[in-house]
Amino acid sequence: MKKLSVFVLTALLAVSLFAVFANAEEQNVALGKSYTYTGAYTDPNSGNVLYPDTDNKELTDGIAASKDADVAYGVDLWVGMNQGGAGVVPNSGTVEIVVDLGSSVSGITKFTLNTLHLAGPAIKRPSEVTISVSTDNQNFSNVGKMTSNQVVSKPGADDNSKEDGIYEFTLSSTEKTARYVKYTIKLGSAWCFVSEVGVYTGAPAASKDPIGETSSEEATSSQAQSQAASAAESSKPQATSSAASSTASTTSAAESAESSGLSTGAIIGIVIGAVVVIGIVVAVIVVNKKKNQ
Repeated sequence: MKKLSVFVLTALLAVSLFAVFANAEEQNVALGKSYTYTGAYTDPNSGNVLYPDTDNKELTDGIAASKDADVAYGVDLWVGMNQGGAGVVPNSGTVEIVVDLGSSVSGITKFTLNTLHLAGPAIKRPSEVTISVSTDNQNFSNVGKMTSNQVVSKPGADDNSKEDGIYEFTLSSTEKTARYVKYTIKLGSAWCFVSEVGVYTGAPAASKDPIGETSSEEATSSQAQSQAASAAESSKPQATSSAASSTASTTSAAESAESSGLSTGAIIGIVIGAVVVIGIVVAVIVVNKKKNQ
């Protein structure tokens, strides 16, 4: 009887811990969700949208630019956003992406954005990306600024093009509850090309939100850059090299990563599991005592 009790308790504890850590894995809750964005640019000559978002699904379809061949604006997975495009506030130098998660989601701690930098054809990574969240799509709360990292460099780049490549913007925050997530993108040039955005639960939470104001120097530089963009830049970029293959690499849609910390949900799970195990132990002891009496 005692051996059986120990086995049962061990099994229950193992199952509880497995469930807790499985729950702590990162999950992209934006995958397959709908969204809106500003900056879609219509060619006045052809009447066609340049570098369009196919079926309004490309930014949350789980397919992110990740290969050398993707460092080209002709690749289909890139969605082009222009300072003169639809919905852009004149002279603001910003475009927006608003993701609708479908319902209110709690435990959000990480945000990502995948973007392109090709200085030659006036496609640059954003000078700044700010995240804000909302439950009603009306009142948004600022979370903070994203940081960027070059994840793929342009093949054969020289000193003049060493910044060309694919950049991932990320932001870790304290746990948020939201249905709508807004990416406010300050353009680095006339065009911004994005292939994917992500909103994650289960990622390690930050101790505080990195909310910071743009320095006066950064603000002046950004404003000057926006005002200096010519009308010619607002048209279709001129190719400086042939477009690479349009075949996108498919990345895992439900990417998991080991968490270096536990979310509130995981901690609650541990506490509940411990209480259950203690309750079972007490019950087994009581039963054994009654049998021995």
